[in-house]
Amino acid sequence: MKIISKKKYFDCDHSSVSYEFISDKKISDEAKNFARQSSSRFRISRHKLEITIPGEHYLYDHIQDTLLEKYNIPLLIYEDYDWWNFLIMLEYDEKMMKELKKYDDVGSDHTIHITKKSKKIEIWITVHINYGYSQDESPFNILEDIFLDIREDILSKNFESLDILKMYCEEKDISDYKTSSELYDRLISILDKH
Repeated sequence: MKIISKKKYFDCDHSSVSYEFISDKKISDEAKNFARQSSSRFRISRHKLEITIPGEHYLYDHIQDTLLEKYNIPLLIYEDYDWWNFLIMLEYDEKMMKELKKYDDVGSDHTIHITKKSKKIEIWITVHINYGYSQDESPFNILEDIFLDIREDILSKNFESLDILKMYCEEKDISDYKTSSELYDRLISILDKH
């Protein structure tokens, strides 16, 4: 048998967990080397480290923490049994932490959690997404653009994305929410309606 072509693409497999570590800047050679040494399963590119863990297993915490904290990768997205998890990393700032506290521990199924870890603020978001929104494109490609932009907005003290996500996690209707930009329209479109 001869392979005549191949295409790298996300495939939702319920017996695996897919992770993407994403940066808007070039990922350092040190971070790439750490990923290579941690697992031969890592797929490495300029702005992204991808890994799929087969079966009922997860990426070791120390690998995840090292990439996010030591090597300052600002965004982790992972999919696990149709649950989408987004971990946005910020440098710790006491004033920012106080402003974000109103979004902490929101929701029961779909959730937002905000914690201080080492010298970072972690914003954990867990939701279902609307697969119809992605059509022919990998959901990861769409989600990474949206959540990198959301991170930038949060850094500039624009919390509209968190307002929308808070409403969603509290099972409030967001379909009529009047957004201030296309980014937030896209965010609403990708969230699976309850």
